[in-house]
Amino acid sequence: MSNDSDERSHFLRTEFLERVAHELRGPAGVTLGALDELEHSLGAEVVEQNRTLFAMARRGARRVLRTADRLTRTAQLEGGTAHVTRLPADLRTLVRQAVQDAELIEGRSSVKVTLRLPEEPCASEVDGTWLGIALMELVAQAIRCARRDVEVSVQTRGNQLRLVVGDDRIAVIHAGSALRGAARSPRLRAELAAGKRRRSRARRYPRDRDAAQRRGRERVPGDTGLRERTGATERFRGAVILSGLQT
Repeated sequence: MSNDSDERSHFLRTEFLERVAHELRGPAGVTLGALDELEHSLGAEVVEQNRTLFAMARRGARRVLRTADRLTRTAQLEGGTAHVTRLPADLRTLVRQAVQDAELIEGRSSVKVTLRLPEEPCASEVDGTWLGIALMELVAQAIRCARRDVEVSVQTRGNQLRLVVGDDRIAVIHAGSALRGAARSPRLRAELAAGKRRRSRARRYPRDRDAAQRRGRERVPGDTGLRERTGATERFRGAVILSGLQT
């Protein structure tokens, strides 16, 4: 009886997620279509004057569509209906598309995204749909957290392909799980306090920035990636192994 109840509950949950996704996707798609029609019907001068407003409206509708897609994928994973199909692909194309999609959703005029890809093809067998979704989410997260710039690159290391995403987010965000354990870690509290004092001093005494630059790179317990210190600015870099190269 308990198993039947659990299966029923699981079925209702996935059905609910799919229904909510459908209800979100419809209005968002209609909104994007209406914006396109409105742009075509207005004169070029009026459109140019309101370009920022059109961009804001489209970005908002695309975020709703992304939420709907997330709900659909969650329902597929929980319901066991998600299918992974590995096919030959050039990972440069997937990364380029992921960056474009992330900028459409999270792009800000104050944040510049730089993409660096190898000149040679990066051939591998992957599920382009699921990998593309994951890459887009990684880049979008970097854009959300960045203050001014984001760097995305694909690097080869041996027979592995690595996606490296870097941004100049505020340093305290990097601590991640370490911050959650700060109350239990006197060493971590001391390190975070010392970093705060160094940044404050670098702002007040510019000559100290040279010393900060000489310190180079540091790894903080609990970081999800590597922080690079340059003067009073700290960068975050996260690397993800994409796949093995096909030779």
